[in-house]
Amino acid sequence: KDKGIRAQGVYFELPMTYPFRNIKTFGRAGAKKIVLHDKITPVVSAKVVQASDFGMDITGKVTHLGFSGLTIDFSARAGLDSAMSPFAKCQIAADKFSVTQNTLIPFIPGISQMGDLKFDISAKADFSYINQNINSSAHIQVSNGTLNFLEPGFSVSGISADMHFNDLIVPETLPGQYINIDAFNAGRFNGNNGKIRFSLEDGKSINIENFKFNWCNGIVSTEAFRLPSEDNVIHLTLYCDRLEMEDLFHQLGAFDAEGGGTLSGRIPVVMKKTEIGFDNGFLFSTPGEGGRIFIRNFDRMLAGVPKNTPEFSQLDLAGEALKNFEYKWVTLKLNTHEDTLAVNMELDGKPLSVLPFEYDRNLNSFVRRNGQSPGSHFQGIKLDVNLSLPFNQVIQFGSNLKRIMNP
Repeated sequence: KDKGIRAQGVYFELPMTYPFRNIKTFGRAGAKKIVLHDKITPVVSAKVVQASDFGMDITGKVTHLGFSGLTIDFSARAGLDSAMSPFAKCQIAADKFSVTQNTLIPFIPGISQMGDLKFDISAKADFSYINQNINSSAHIQVSNGTLNFLEPGFSVSGISADMHFNDLIVPETLPGQYINIDAFNAGRFNGNNGKIRFSLEDGKSINIENFKFNWCNGIVSTEAFRLPSEDNVIHLTLYCDRLEMEDLFHQLGAFDAEGGGTLSGRIPVVMKKTEIGFDNGFLFSTPGEGGRIFIRNFDRMLAGVPKNTPEFSQLDLAGEALKNFEYKWVTLKLNTHEDTLAVNMELDGKPLSVLPFEYDRNLNSFVRRNGQSPGSHFQGIKLDVNLSLPFNQVIQFGSNLKRIMNP
C-alpha cells in the first residue's frame, strides 16, 4: 500500500513433478490488472513450465490499453538454487511504439499545456536477483521525435536518442549518452544539428556533459552543467565559433546585412524560472581577417531620434557607412534587461565609397551634404552603435523549456 501498487485477478497454475521430470506441460500465470499509483494499469499473461526441482521458466507479455501498439515481451527463469536461495533472471523487450501527448496526459497532466509531441520508442532490459542482489540494465532507443509548442514558431524536430542504463532501480545511465536534434525554432531564432551528451545520475539529476549545435552557420557549444541546479538557476556559457554576421544580425532583428564575415566568442546565459538572459556576452571577428559588410534597412534605427541633433547625425553617418563597409575588426557586446536585448556594436575600418556628408562646425558633427558638396572620403572610421532590441521571443522560449523540464 505504501508504494501505491496493487494487483487484481491474479492467477497461477504450474504442473510440476518431484523429483523433476521434464513432462513439457505448460501452466499459466498473470494478472488481469496491475495498478501503479492509479495511473498505469497493464495486463500480464504468461506461460509457465517447470525447469528443475525448484525452478521454472516463464514467457509472456504485458499489454496496456492506454498505449496503442505497446506490447512488452518477457522471458524469465526463477526459483531456488542448489543452496535453496531464491533467484530470478529476466529479459524484457518492446518493439517500436509511438508515444503522443494524449498518451501521456493521464500520467503527466501538465503536459497538455505545452503543445503536442510524438516519439517512437523501442527498448530492451535485463533484470536479475542472485545472492540477494538486484542488477538491472536497459537499452532505450528514441526516434522521430517532435515537439510543437502552443505558441506558433516554437518547435523542436528530429529528436533521437540511444541510451544505455546501467541501473533501472536508481535509475542511472552510463556517461556519454546522446540526444540528437535535427532542428529547433524559437520565433526568429533557429538552430540545427543539436547534440546533447549527458548522463542520468542517482535518479535525481542530469549531468549535461556538453550541448553542441549549429547556429548562424557556425558552431555553439557549452561546458558541463547539472539539472536541476541547487538554486534552480542555471548558469552556462555558450562558446560561439564563426557565427555568420549576416545571419546573426537577421536573427537578432537588428537589420538585414550581406557581405559575409564571422564572429566568435562567448555568451554567458542565465536561466531563472521561465526567463533566459544574456550576461555580458562578447563576440569578435577573427583577428587578422577583415571583411566587407553591407547593411540594409538601417534607416529604421533613426526612427524617434530628433533631426538636427548630433545623435541623429552620428546614426545617419553610421547607417550610410555600413551600406558598403570594409572592416578590420568587429565586436558585439550582448546584455539583456527584462525583455530587451542591448547590443553594442563596434567596427573599425572604412567605407568603400564617398559618403554624402560634410563637417558642420556648429553641431561639431558630420551632417548630410547639400547638392553642391562633393561629400567626404573617409580613410578610416570607428563606429560605435548601440541598439535596443525586443528579446521576448527568447523569453518565451525559456518558458517553453521550463514546461519541458517541469511538465
